[in-house]
Amino acid sequence: MVRDHFELEKHERIPIWNFVLAATDTKGFDVEGALWTLRRFPLDMISWTVQNSHREDITKQPKNFRSQELAELLPPGERRMSRWNTHPFILDGGEGGKIEYADDEFLLPYWMGRYLKVMGGVSLVPNPNGIPSLSPAVAESARLPWVHPARVSQPQRGCSNDDEGRDATPLG
Repeated sequence: MVRDHFELEKHERIPIWNFVLAATDTKGFDVEGALWTLRRFPLDMISWTVQNSHREDITKQPKNFRSQELAELLPPGERRMSRWNTHPFILDGGEGGKIEYADDEFLLPYWMGRYLKVMGGVSLVPNPNGIPSLSPAVAESARLPWVHPARVSQPQRGCSNDDEGRDATPLG
């Protein structure tokens, strides 16, 4: 039953559902998809309004029963902020900055993957530009020492970085 549900959700690359499947000791969960999403998680957890309907670099889908507007999944930082039980293939959305989500959207799947030892020694650092994308509270809670203050939306919440003389080695 869990496996059947996961087959419907797999293309969404949602880390929590991947790790729930891993917890059932079922083979076939998508650790690379989960890490792809965690590595591209946005810096702040505010639900800004996002407009992607004008983009020419994405493939739009015709109307369908799943209300899937995109052919490919956009990274979390390029789509509206939402909970893991929300459809990620929506072009436009958001709350105009009126809602801030808790950092559990990142922390729950991250620590579940670490607990289950399915992420191995992987680092979440390798973004294409080399800059990790985490909110300040996530960086602080996870004790991720490689988050640079210039990439933190609210520096007063703080996080460690190598400019403060701490070890800049990512968790692994």
